[in-house]
Amino acid sequence: MLGTIGLLAEPTFAEGPLALHAPALLVPDETAGLGLAPEVAVKLAIDARGVVTGVEVTSITPASEYDALFRDRVIETLSSWRFAPATEKGKAVASTLDWRVRFPAKAFAEETIQALAPLPGADAEQRRALVLTLPVSQRRRILETETRTAITFLDPKRTHEFATPRFVVRSDADEERVAATVAGNLESIFNVLRDELLPGIALQPEPFKVQVFVFRTAAQHQALVSQSAPFENSAGYYHPAGLISLHLEQAVSDHVLSILLHEATHAFLDRHILRPGVALPRWLGEGFAEYVGNSAIQKGRLQPGKTFVHKYAFERGRVASFETFAGSRLEEAKEALRRGKGLGVQEMLEASPEIFYGEERDLYYSSAWLLVHYLRDGGAGWSTGRFPQLLLYFAEGYPPGAAFRTLYGDPQAGDAAFRQYVKSF
Repeated sequence: MLGTIGLLAEPTFAEGPLALHAPALLVPDETAGLGLAPEVAVKLAIDARGVVTGVEVTSITPASEYDALFRDRVIETLSSWRFAPATEKGKAVASTLDWRVRFPAKAFAEETIQALAPLPGADAEQRRALVLTLPVSQRRRILETETRTAITFLDPKRTHEFATPRFVVRSDADEERVAATVAGNLESIFNVLRDELLPGIALQPEPFKVQVFVFRTAAQHQALVSQSAPFENSAGYYHPAGLISLHLEQAVSDHVLSILLHEATHAFLDRHILRPGVALPRWLGEGFAEYVGNSAIQKGRLQPGKTFVHKYAFERGRVASFETFAGSRLEEAKEALRRGKGLGVQEMLEASPEIFYGEERDLYYSSAWLLVHYLRDGGAGWSTGRFPQLLLYFAEGYPPGAAFRTLYGDPQAGDAAFRQYVKSF
């Protein structure tokens, strides 16, 4: 994992070059498993467009017989980085940047990794981040083990499988077409995330497909969760090695699609956006997944940010109105604000894992969703400018406070605007 970038330590860094797209620096395949994680001093030449035009490696510490491989990997990777160029009197200019980068240290000894055992750390987001630092070969083995385990909980007489370019879906639902429908939905979700929700962000490639299990019963899903690392424990589950699990026993059919949207968002961020070893803040990771999961579907197309608070259905010969899952979340957050206990911007930014997943878990989830909604849709151009850039800053591991203040200003100053946004939602 790269170290903290010094340019971002202070809010005044906007005058210098700012990395916008920084693919992860991974050890060469020839050194995987050797435990080598050298620090490399580099000098970057960046033109007025933000394109890296030169990478000079000035030192590698500690030195080893593999220095040439590390040097080539640094030059190859950093040459693909893109920056917001340095500015001088408001005009973009070419610049040079002296930097030190570090190859990711191996998180654990390979022989001690147990695919189904809880990983170190009390926070699920930190455990996710650790999985993403593992070599691809090791993540693949973990995924294969998880997949074999999940298959044992399917009814073999009912199971159907359907594969697409990015997913393999297995289901033992009563209807044979469920696997194909879910696979198509997931491809559509990833396309919307790429093209509409996070435009302009180059995606990191993933070498293998997401394995998806759609169980007929809640008991099957919970049996898998009980056998796996405790990343989540809900109606939907995403394992960062690349597996999604959910079940069809939901009170309302819309909940199945909402869960699928939520877990697919976690998978998309982990696989294509996050730098290995970086954990998103709870409010952003869960808030963005809730934002996507609570978005309306109209004429077969996801409408990002548009939310149905109530829906209508025929019941006993008449049209009845029922509150959606998103509607109940919204009312909870609004009621908390009316009682003076609502969560503002600062509380969300500072929430520890223990607080976020504690006694007021539901309130934090709903508030995180609404904060993401505000940061994306609360101002003109925020959805295509500020919010994707904010997510990228966090995904690259930049200091959270500095990144937030740069794009949205002081959190306390924006608190009143956020609270008003929630009240009028």
